[in-house]
Amino acid sequence: MLKRFFTALLLLFFISCGNNSSDSKEEITDNKNSVSDSSKNDGKSQFTWEQISKLIESDKANNIRNFECTKEDWETAIKNYNDTVIATLKTRKYATPELIEAMSIVPRPFFAYNYEKNESRMMQTNDFNVILDLGWGSTMSAPSIQGFMTANLNPKKDEVALEIGTGSGIQSAILSRLVKKVYSIEIREKLAERVNHTLKAVGYDNIETKTGDGYYGWEEKGPFDIIIVTCQANHIPPELIKQLKPTGRMVIPVGPAWSRNQQMLKVWKDPETGKVVSQRLLASTLFIPMLGANEGKKDNK
Repeated sequence: MLKRFFTALLLLFFISCGNNSSDSKEEITDNKNSVSDSSKNDGKSQFTWEQISKLIESDKANNIRNFECTKEDWETAIKNYNDTVIATLKTRKYATPELIEAMSIVPRPFFAYNYEKNESRMMQTNDFNVILDLGWGSTMSAPSIQGFMTANLNPKKDEVALEIGTGSGIQSAILSRLVKKVYSIEIREKLAERVNHTLKAVGYDNIETKTGDGYYGWEEKGPFDIIIVTCQANHIPPELIKQLKPTGRMVIPVGPAWSRNQQMLKVWKDPETGKVVSQRLLASTLFIPMLGANEGKKDNK
């Protein structure tokens, strides 16, 4: 029954937001073999195989991922991604040149990894609507929904963004090519540690992450121009509204957990009255739940 349900989810839009893990903590030997500057990308072009191979070596040395990949594998994965996902994105009315460039630059095949099973999902990144399992109940959202949500936030180069639910890190990476600074919160400790290493390794140094309950936002770093919530919420968290700038925008799926009655909303404050205004972007969608306080659990700020 569970297998059939998860299979059904793959046909729908949804993104991951983490939950706490009670498993024993595995040691990550960060900086044991630091990533050289030659492996880092300028953020304006796709990664070369030489850069990716150095990142793979660093991951293995630091006990982050056992990413098995050859040059031929990588070039095939990138070509397929460009020929399918990016080609499809270019046909969407919401896709600006800036969004297309950002999603082209960020190496989705490198981010596609199941950390719990220690397996790459690189060869499964050539579909516009496919969601990938990251392990520990987390997923990488489909490019279709990532592009749609990002476009509706209308990000600008001088803005600061907050993401609720880091997941694989790819949504933060995409936003980081479009805004000045990205802050991201992931509640799954084991996933957060590994993905934080990945984001640092690829050289996207305008992203800052932390482990915590995204329901409460990140008050010390706010207020924010953009807030993107990549998981279902029972209601719009009051703290996120407080941390939104007067001219800020939020995109968030709201509705019952595990229900297609969730709606994707765009939320902002009326410039004259300051009252919260919302617009429905999608009438029916399905995201996995925001855990922690959203479920009525003990605070985990």
